[in-house]
Amino acid sequence: MNRITYSHPEWQRIKDEVDTKFHYDFNFIQHNLVNKMLKGADFENIVNPSFNMLMKNYVFDRIDKEEWLEEYFENIGEKSKEINIKDDEFDSFCEWAKCNKYSKVMDLWDENEHYPMWNTLYEVRSDYLSDKLLHCIDELYEIGFGVMEGGEHFNTLLFVSGAGYNFMQKHWIPLYTKVLGYVDEDVKK
Repeated sequence: MNRITYSHPEWQRIKDEVDTKFHYDFNFIQHNLVNKMLKGADFENIVNPSFNMLMKNYVFDRIDKEEWLEEYFENIGEKSKEINIKDDEFDSFCEWAKCNKYSKVMDLWDENEHYPMWNTLYEVRSDYLSDKLLHCIDELYEIGFGVMEGGEHFNTLLFVSGAGYNFMQKHWIPLYTKVLGYVDEDVKK
């Protein structure tokens, strides 16, 4: 099986299928309306990804690795060495950081400005899909979405913190092909 690329002839079929599902599954909601309904507490409703995901994708490349690793290995009684996000030991390092560097990690995460760049939020129409997406927070952040709980007025809301690229290719197709698995992007020969 081959994966579809942007220039592949199957691209239009996948794009059309995702576009149809997207318009069925989501409402467009203006951010200023959500902010008003949540009485200015909209940013408090942003759902953070897991701590390990924060470390892997947003923080690990921004810390003083030498200092943190030295502290970590000293804490576990081993000689300091390099680790990377693919190492089995990375999860243990994240647990140590969660206990010892939590506030620093959260400060670095907050500096990422992970809030809606555009005035448009995408509200999930069904409770089923809303619940399903709330169980896929890390996967949503991996494909560039932020997640906001809608409170009593809205279902789960997705937002994007980027601009200047193809949202369909970067966000919506990966949502429906990789996270939800609702659209097949494999080409069978």
